[in-house]
Amino acid sequence: MKKIVIIIIIVVSCLSAKSQNIVGLYSIKTKYFCYGLQINADSTFVFSDNSNVDVYACEGKWKIEDEWRLILECEEESITSQIAYNIVNYMCERIIFIDIVNDKTLKYRDIPLKKVKKCDCLYSRKRGKL
Repeated sequence: MKKIVIIIIIVVSCLSAKSQNIVGLYSIKTKYFCYGLQINADSTFVFSDNSNVDVYACEGKWKIEDEWRLILECEEESITSQIAYNIVNYMCERIIFIDIVNDKTLKYRDIPLKKVKKCDCLYSRKRGKL
């Protein structure tokens, strides 16, 4: 019985640690698109979706739905803000679901985002290229 309790505690602590390791910078870049995601420890994020044609971005708060799913909730913007911050296009998708694969890989629409030290394609709507 004692061994079972110890095993349960170890498993639960491993799962809890998973959510704490996701803070960082993630990216994938191909010939046709580039995604950038910055996850901050204060539960804020910056996400950008870049294609050869356009750049879309949003900023907001993130939360973990369960141990395997990250939810990015983009801040709502007034129509005047959408026009004023025309550096980067307004992202219509306001809630973004990201799967947590492990502490070094996230998945957006079945596309793996790898943890990186530098991201060339991360944009903010208000500040432009980061």
